[in-house]
Amino acid sequence: MNGEIRIEEKINLRNAIMIIGLSGWGNAGEVSTFTVKYLADKLDARKFGEIPPEKFHDYLIQRPIVSIEQGLIQSYISPRNDLFYWRNKRKRVRFGIASWL
Repeated sequence: MNGEIRIEEKINLRNAIMIIGLSGWGNAGEVSTFTVKYLADKLDARKFGEIPPEKFHDYLIQRPIVSIEQGLIQSYISPRNDLFYWRNKRKRVRFGIASWL
C-alpha cells in the first residue's frame, strides 16, 4: 500500500478475525466504535499500527473537532484509525480496526 498504513509492530496473522468499528452516520450512537474500543480495552489489545486520517477520511463528510478561542485554534482532534491485535490462549492473533474522532 506504499505507506498508506503505518505499522509500528509487525505481527503474524493466521486464521485472523477482524472486528471493525467505523464512526460516522452508520455508527448508531457510537455502538460500532464503542464495541471495538471496549474489546480492545477489555482484552488488553495492543496497538500495532494506524491508517493516516488524510488517506482514509473525507473531511467534507467527517470533520475534525476544533476548539477556537479568541480567533486562535486551541485544539485540533483529527479522526483516528487505529489497528489493534490480541492473542488468545492458543496464541492465535485476532485484530480489529477502530475509526473514530
